[in-house]
Amino acid sequence: MAHTAGFGWSAGSLVLAVSGAMTAGLAALLWVASPTLGIVVGTLAALVLLFAWRAAARAGARRREAKQATREGWRAAALQVLRARARDTSTAELADQLRIDERAADRLLTELSARDEAHIDIEDGTVKYRVEPGSGSESASGSGSGSESESGSESGSRGRA
Repeated sequence: MAHTAGFGWSAGSLVLAVSGAMTAGLAALLWVASPTLGIVVGTLAALVLLFAWRAAARAGARRREAKQATREGWRAAALQVLRARARDTSTAELADQLRIDERAADRLLTELSARDEAHIDIEDGTVKYRVEPGSGSESASGSGSGSESESGSESGSRGRA
């Protein structure tokens, strides 16, 4: 949904920017014939360009929102794999399970560890990650509350979008 909204705001900002630039050109031409009319049309052009700038800002916010939701989805998938395996999991094993490269799996596991949702063990020089038994409901509510506070602040801006 956020990808679509981001695209819509980007397209709208492009149309508004082109319209504003053309209106500004018209205002410059009208200035020669009638300065008052040129000022009025120039003011309208400035407003259209201001709306284009705001639409571009909203498009960026929607793209960031979509990117964050995608990251949260990957983290949730990685956490689910760790819970399902019920044993220590290496980055290679997670990468194989999620069909992603090992660098992406390492980033996911590092983020889970930083959020205290997964724990690190080192066995024979291999870094392995695990989830504490019974931590499913705690980490789910912990990650959910962070997402709610982030999305709650964004939902206010979504209502104005």
